[in-house]
Amino acid sequence: MFDKVNIHIKNKTLCGAVMNRVLNSEVKKWLLKLPLPYIVEKKFIPTDYFRVLINPKLIEYVVQNIYKEFVDNPYSFVLEGDWDLYKGYLRGNTLENDRRVIYASMNQIFVEGIHFKECDQYYWMKERILERGHSYWCTSEDDLDKYFENLIKTYEGIKNEGYLSQEELAQKNPELIDKRRISKLDDEIKVYIDRTGNFLLGGGGTHRLLIADLCEIKEIPAIIAGVHKSWLDEVHRKHKSGAVSSIKKELNAKPSYHMS
Repeated sequence: MFDKVNIHIKNKTLCGAVMNRVLNSEVKKWLLKLPLPYIVEKKFIPTDYFRVLINPKLIEYVVQNIYKEFVDNPYSFVLEGDWDLYKGYLRGNTLENDRRVIYASMNQIFVEGIHFKECDQYYWMKERILERGHSYWCTSEDDLDKYFENLIKTYEGIKNEGYLSQEELAQKNPELIDKRRISKLDDEIKVYIDRTGNFLLGGGGTHRLLIADLCEIKEIPAIIAGVHKSWLDEVHRKHKSGAVSSIKKELNAKPSYHMS
């Protein structure tokens, strides 16, 4: 299944995979300061290079979980193949949206006023704990209650104080930071740009994004963790500049998001 999604570990691709693993983010950022040709420059873009402020309503789709393992690869920024076609409408309670239980539950709790123990996600997580012994970091019903109490605190914080970056949140309310993440940056919302320029939500941040939407927050911080090669090649031809410069020009030209 993944053969057509850039998993061709042969010759040059193998060399590129090894190169990406060896060169960490800071080394790549240093290399990007050099006058590199486009075909070389785009291979050195780290997945935490582009930080943007974006209207949450622009993130309309979510990458399907079956492809999450690939698109959340920490080594590749420019992604080829059909990974971006396997997406669902984030705000729809349909089978194409593999996070529909989260979408439904956010509306149940914060719009309809249903107690969190009666929402779809609570039942779903409770079943997973019984079947697998855990769901997210929860291993008991007490953990599950704490998970949703923190979720309600997150909603109240965003509603009353606005949306904070993970670094800001760690300073103000460290108990709300996901302890599974190895750094504050790891848990910032990550988005991907598909072949037509649409933003797709990556592997995390679904609750925060939907809460920001419900609270009518106009801008949230996010990291562009990857782009489709076809889109990047198109904006490169359009702006007639390097990979990094072309992405910046394209993003800054749009009124609803900009580089932070």
